Amino acid sequence: MLTVFTRFYLFLAVAVLFEGTADLLFRKWGIARQAGTGSWMFFAFSLAVYVIGSVSWGLSLQYQAVSRGIIAFAVLNVLMVAAAGVWLFGEHLSTVNRIGIVLGTLSLVLVEWH
Repeated sequence: MLTVFTRFYLFLAVAVLFEGTADLLFRKWGIARQAGTGSWMFFAFSLAVYVIGSVSWGLSLQYQAVSRGIIAFAVLNVLMVAAAGVWLFGEHLSTVNRIGIVLGTLSLVLVEWH
């Protein structure tokens, strides 16, 4: 049987994967939209991906207080989307951005430390 901790992180991982993916799809749609080629069908698909992530996030809250869970969700989402933004879209992280990501990661460690 899975522990409460494991269940929370399984739902959280799915939530981060889908919501982060939706963030990147919305970015791709935004770029295409600026070029005059972004379709509303692609936007609707991106929104559906986001909804799947939101449902998983909601389910994760059965196993963790929102005040603790949101730190894990936000930091893991930032890590995923920032890395993918650099890799997929060639975006640049400034020194301040990198420091913020490190501090966010440290906050996750401190909040999850039992």
